[in-house]
Amino acid sequence: MREDRFLYVLLALIVIVFFGIGALYAIYTPPWQAPDEPAHYNYIAQVATEGCCPIIAPGDWDAEYLEELKAAQFPEEADLSAIEYEDHQPPLYYLAALPVYRLSGGGLTALRLLSLVFGAGV
Repeated sequence: MREDRFLYVLLALIVIVFFGIGALYAIYTPPWQAPDEPAHYNYIAQVATEGCCPIIAPGDWDAEYLEELKAAQFPEEADLSAIEYEDHQPPLYYLAALPVYRLSGGGLTALRLLSLVFGAGV
């Protein structure tokens, strides 16, 4: 009985630390500094505006421009709408993120926090 209580307390502490570190990361990481974040964000934005998943053909996005953005560490004033290369991803996450995208007005931090919640379920 005592061992069970210890395990529950330990699990609770792990979950609290997970959410604490994840929330700090979501809030304090500068925009677009997480791997492939602009492309994933644009996938959700395209589903929100066009109602469908992106289908990208060669030449639809500028790889050279992406490298320029990476070198400049994705400045806030940069136009990131052209960064789309995640069309090969299954759509379930993006469809699940759609209500949060709409309710938050496209808020990046809200989407990051949603990913944190999804991560807790894994």
